[in-house]
Amino acid sequence: MTSSIQTKYPVPQFAALPTATISGLSTDDIAGLSTDQVVALTGNQAKALSSDQVAALDAGQIAALEASDLASISVSGIKGFSSSDINSFSTRQIAALTTTQIANLTTDALAGLFGSNHRIQSLTSAQIKALTNPQIDSLTTTQIRLFNSESIAALKTGQISGLDTTQLQALKTEQVQALTKLQAIVLSANQLTALTSTQIAALSVQDFAALSDARTGGLSTEQIAGLTTAQIKAMTTKQTASLDTKIAALDTKQISALTPTDIKALTANQIQALKSEQLVALGTGGVQVLTTAQVSALKTDQISKLTNAQIIAMTSAQIGALSADQLNNLTTEQLAAVEGSDLQRIKAGVLSALNTAQIKALTAPQAASLTSAQIATLTTQQINALTTSDFAALSGQQIKALKGVQLKALTTQQIDAMTVGQISALATNQLSALST
Repeated sequence: MTSSIQTKYPVPQFAALPTATISGLSTDDIAGLSTDQVVALTGNQAKALSSDQVAALDAGQIAALEASDLASISVSGIKGFSSSDINSFSTRQIAALTTTQIANLTTDALAGLFGSNHRIQSLTSAQIKALTNPQIDSLTTTQIRLFNSESIAALKTGQISGLDTTQLQALKTEQVQALTKLQAIVLSANQLTALTSTQIAALSVQDFAALSDARTGGLSTEQIAGLTTAQIKAMTTKQTASLDTKIAALDTKQISALTPTDIKALTANQIQALKSEQLVALGTGGVQVLTTAQVSALKTDQISKLTNAQIIAMTSAQIGALSADQLNNLTTEQLAAVEGSDLQRIKAGVLSALNTAQIKALTAPQAASLTSAQIATLTTQQINALTTSDFAALSGQQIKALKGVQLKALTTQQIDAMTVGQISALATNQLSALST
């Protein structure tokens, strides 16, 4: 049925109407326009349409709008579109929307981008960036999840920092993966801690490594436990140190992913927080890079859990840094694994902490490696505990270091095991002590 507006203004005449006439048309007149008349609209005529006139357009008329005319609609006019109107837009029409028009869509119209046609996924990066903070704030978790990876990556840092924790928690794994390094950096402490462990694990290696140590230090134990080995390897020394004692939340695979530089950066508190299985997971290489201060920080029960291979891998300086309590808690198997050259680095006074079982566990080469100063500080109980083979392995210089009280503590078996060279090395006063 032909409306009065169609009869009054055939298409050629309609296209020539001045903007003042267009803006004066009633909403009934607008609703009565034919699709040909809508197609004939010029850019200036479209610009003259009010929000009420735009709201009067039906689905067929909206579909007939040329992209160039749609782009000409004013900021006030664009507010006339409803959510169903926006949802019905073709991808060509969506692409025609200016950033100014996008920024002025009403909350209702904005919802149309997330309708059944998912027009949000057709927006360009520039259009995504044009969304205002109030518009972003109005988005539901369902709407947030409709952003594709390209749209997420296009969001400005200010838009990202404006997301509330509920919106952030709604992000899918692929959306978190799409975050850029700059976007990750602007996440606040509250935003970051609101993410699930799965979402934290979805952050790219570059994004995670870009986080400040204040942000990584605020992660929960659950989030830390969910970190990928790739993220662990990418951590800076400041990030590693920021985990503090929460480092105990890492599993053995994660611990083994720590770089030598990161291991060296662990604080004394972190070292002491490590579980026995974590220490073992450091491997020989991980133990070997520990500083002497870190070795000194190890608790006695931690020391006793190190593998023999790790003990062997320890440097002379590390062995020399062991305290009396630490040394006393080495198992006999661990002690037997210590290189002779490393034993020499143990302070003479500390060596006296070894119990008789540990002394008996020493091998002949280890006994032969002890310095004269170390020999001189051994207690009578320790001297007495040396096996005959160990005692027989002592050099003349070591024998000379024995004090009278130590010689008096020798067992008959030890004396019988002495070599000619050892006896020849004894001084007169030592011989006297030995014979009494």
